[in-house]
Amino acid sequence: MASQTLNPAQLATLAAVCARLIPTDENGPGATEARASQYIDRALSGWLGPSREAYAEGLAAVDTAARARSSRGFAELPPAEQDAVLT
Repeated sequence: MASQTLNPAQLATLAAVCARLIPTDENGPGATEARASQYIDRALSGWLGPSREAYAEGLAAVDTAARARSSRGFAELPPAEQDAVLT
């Protein structure tokens, strides 16, 4: 997935966060299928631009919390560990 605003690591973290917040389940598709992270990335280069720095800081904080728990970035963690970081 090509990014318009975020760097690859930020986009991977955002995609993983979106997938945990709105997971695909027996009720239907989730954020991954809806390409929520790509939508947010595009919006950060447009109408959501004023929030770009806040997104970057938030994604960095999520990644830092993940690395503190397991020495891996958030996107590299299994779903249960991702949920623990987000909680």
